[in-house]
Amino acid sequence: MGPAQILRYIGHISILLFLQLFLFRDTALLGFAYLFVHIGIILLIPNEIDLIWSMIIAFCIGFLVDMFYDTIGVHAAACVLIAFFRPRIVGIFSVQGELNSMSEYNVESGGVLWFFQFALISSFLFCSLLFILESTSLMIFFYALLKIIASSLFTALFLTMYSYLWASRSKTKRR
Repeated sequence: MGPAQILRYIGHISILLFLQLFLFRDTALLGFAYLFVHIGIILLIPNEIDLIWSMIIAFCIGFLVDMFYDTIGVHAAACVLIAFFRPRIVGIFSVQGELNSMSEYNVESGGVLWFFQFALISSFLFCSLLFILESTSLMIFFYALLKIIASSLFTALFLTMYSYLWASRSKTKRR
């Protein structure tokens, strides 16, 4: 992993954490579609980083969000879950030869549709664990299910647009 890739990833961390902690903290579209942009940090981890380190990074990101949101390890657990399943989710949508040639999993390397599917499944896993852990009763199961589906779509759309804008920005810089 070269210095340019490290700086780019630090840029992702800075931007996405700022957005999550200070802009989208209490943002809910229509009252039930929450935006969890910090999982983009986990999805955009370079492939040279092995699974254990990506899970440690995910835990740190989730723990930081838990500190700001005053939740007790819910975000950390959900972040570690998607970091653990990240290689398996990528394997669902990719041919084995494609996986080895990608240095990062983003719109630039996999395409818009591929990244949207990747982000959607990952955010669905994240939101499922998060909202199930937050719900205290089975009586609100359908409301939690609505929040899971809406938040997953909202987050996946945002992360796909973010990755697309970042990819087009880096293409114009190379010219």
